[in-house]
Amino acid sequence: MELPDLEKLMTDVGPLVEAEEIRQYEDHRWVVAFDEDLAVEIEHDPDLAKLVFSAELGHPPAGEEAAAYKLLLNVAAMWRDTGGLRMGLNPTDDLVIQIYDIPVAGLELEGLEMNLRNFADTALHARAVLAGNGNHGGATEGLDEMLHHMRV
Repeated sequence: MELPDLEKLMTDVGPLVEAEEIRQYEDHRWVVAFDEDLAVEIEHDPDLAKLVFSAELGHPPAGEEAAAYKLLLNVAAMWRDTGGLRMGLNPTDDLVIQIYDIPVAGLELEGLEMNLRNFADTALHARAVLAGNGNHGGATEGLDEMLHHMRV
């Protein structure tokens, strides 16, 4: 199967998702800036024939780290419910990151737009839950609240 023109798809998707900027850093790597607070990195993994989306969500609030880490593990275990969305910690600075991948084969502009828009919306919501702004209980009670909005 012929691969889509990723550079063209990235250029064309920017206005559709109302991105402030899309910048290509390497042959297979882009950053989509939605605003000064949210950027989604997109990397083409040719070996796996996937686009991998990632976004930084921030650090857990002080004193809530254990609850936040438990939340991340729960999200990881519920990959079927989240459509394959994953979360983890960046090993260099312990920032919580959100990760999702989509197959490149057969990818069209509409599919890229939908996945990118859903990923960004989910990241904004997850960031609020992680910070304790998405519910009244902070990360401790955030699993149901987070999973309710986590389907990419």
